[in-house]
Amino acid sequence: MNGRDISPGDAAEPIEVRVVRRWIPPETEIECWYLFVDRNGDAIQVVADLRDVEHFNVIITLQSCYRVTNYICENCRYTGKIAPHCAIIRIGKAAMFLQIIDDGFPSHYFNFVTYENLRARLNKHRLLTDYVGKVESTIDTLIQSDKDCLKIKLLEDPSGEVIEATLLGEVATSFDKDALRHAPCPVIAALTSMEVVENEGALQLKSTSATHTYLDPNIEQAKAIAAKFQGENTEIEHSMSGNKDDESERNRATLAELLEKVPKHHTGTRFTCIASIKKIDKRRSWYYKGCTECLKKLKPRGHIMACTDHGDISKPRYMYCVNVTITDHTKSASAIFFDEAMTSLLQTECIKMVVDQGYTDPNIIPEPLHSMIGQTRIFQIELAKPAGYKSSARFIINQVFQTTLPTTITLSTTPALSPSTTSSKLTGVKRKLLRSQGAYQTLN
Repeated sequence: MNGRDISPGDAAEPIEVRVVRRWIPPETEIECWYLFVDRNGDAIQVVADLRDVEHFNVIITLQSCYRVTNYICENCRYTGKIAPHCAIIRIGKAAMFLQIIDDGFPSHYFNFVTYENLRARLNKHRLLTDYVGKVESTIDTLIQSDKDCLKIKLLEDPSGEVIEATLLGEVATSFDKDALRHAPCPVIAALTSMEVVENEGALQLKSTSATHTYLDPNIEQAKAIAAKFQGENTEIEHSMSGNKDDESERNRATLAELLEKVPKHHTGTRFTCIASIKKIDKRRSWYYKGCTECLKKLKPRGHIMACTDHGDISKPRYMYCVNVTITDHTKSASAIFFDEAMTSLLQTECIKMVVDQGYTDPNIIPEPLHSMIGQTRIFQIELAKPAGYKSSARFIINQVFQTTLPTTITLSTTPALSPSTTSSKLTGVKRKLLRSQGAYQTLN
């Protein structure tokens, strides 16, 4: 029996299917849903009581194929349907699943809608929408303190309209942004079970609990779109919101909360934290000479510095790279300030610090950097992946924002680090300590 032939109230004739997807709608939390697909590619939506989920977890494996009997055919009265079919299957403990050989069952089910047909789906969520297009850009954001959000801009074809798709919660965190960054362009994304909504007159897509995402799926629609973009500039832009005020408040968290997060689950996500520098790691250099083309660290080659990708570089770019310990009222953690963040904090470019002010030794921490210890700022933080960085730092500081909190240097954080050699620059500058009853407290 084929999926398209099932009608409400029919006898449960045996059907042979692949189990493609499984999800639990958070809005009900009393049912577990499955998506079956038969040999012809027809989808069958299947529902089970949540109390039976452990029973089915034992006998059903996703992407396996089964001969199913002893089910019940019902009329689909639910919103959020995956397949455009009037009937669904209900399974209970009486349902029988006999595993069979995979001899040509499709691995996925898609029911794509083109851009020109999306408006007919606007705010009509009885049947959910599948969409496929080239990834133009991604933007990380946060709409609630406990709900991640990833926005993806999709272009269906070179002459089509761009539409923004919003992935929420687990759908956002499970999206493989690492694969997106390293995949050859163009990258095609297929998004399933989306709602069509409108924002300020523009059509948008929004994920549901049933949404699943696929990058470069092995299907004809994706191949056709990719072929149209071959040879064009298809670099993907990954960013946060462009509003600086929004950025200084986005994804606010304490260090204790950030230390609990798993980096691979938040790839590309930037958080903000109100904190201060507790100490600077004097065992590590505070700047490096970078390639003017790619910013990679230059290596000596004879009497000149060279980049492994761009060869000899006569005039290198001086870049901050400062390893520190940061602290707030909850925890302390290691972090790296890269060039943009440290420039913002010091209000001085690295080249001016080295060339104009004479702090040429990368192994001696300049006094202006010491003066930053204890000053409260809003740090924009990215979680560092241990395998990706030689440093043991837990966080990467991308940007620094001012805060309305008192900005004071706390005497108890750490003694000043004296350089191992005398510098006229160091002896000529004195630190100014700002005293206030509202001094920011750091952890010892």
